[in-house]
Amino acid sequence: TLRKHLEGGRILRVEQEGLERVARIAFSVIDELGNPVERVLVAEVMGKHSNLILLDNTGRIIDSIKRVTSAMSRYREVLPGRPYVPPPEQDRLEPNQITIEALAHRLAQESPDESVSSFLLGTVAGLGPLMARELEFRAGLAGCRLSRLSHLGQAEQPEMVARSESEIASLTEAVRAWATDL
Repeated sequence: TLRKHLEGGRILRVEQEGLERVARIAFSVIDELGNPVERVLVAEVMGKHSNLILLDNTGRIIDSIKRVTSAMSRYREVLPGRPYVPPPEQDRLEPNQITIEALAHRLAQESPDESVSSFLLGTVAGLGPLMARELEFRAGLAGCRLSRLSHLGQAEQPEMVARSESEIASLTEAVRAWATDL
């Protein structure tokens, strides 16, 4: 069905917001009546929840590879005729805007038993498991748990606070160095 609506079309533009896993590809096509119209193919790249969704010029769904009913998702339906609702945003930090303070703030909200790579994976936008482990390694924290970084604010142990600050700074620099390569 998607091919039928896009056949003979020309790509007008490709858009992606930040490091979100959703891309929009706008096409100029000729409809059934011979009129030029714009169609948008939304590619949601999200592992087993990935989907291709074709929209008309009003943002309504024409069809999709995977149809999602209200029984399958509380957040949104992906069905022909319905308005397109993007997947929920992930509360992650943009890698080129990460600061020591932002990482320390997020760190305080996490379990000390979590690995540094898991923390990065859930905190930094656009980061996959392999790169999270690589950044953990580059920061000199391979195999470490967050408990190693959790000494911030403990005035009775100034050397531990200094070590935690240094390691968080190292982690921040590793993420920023990676972000400049994007």
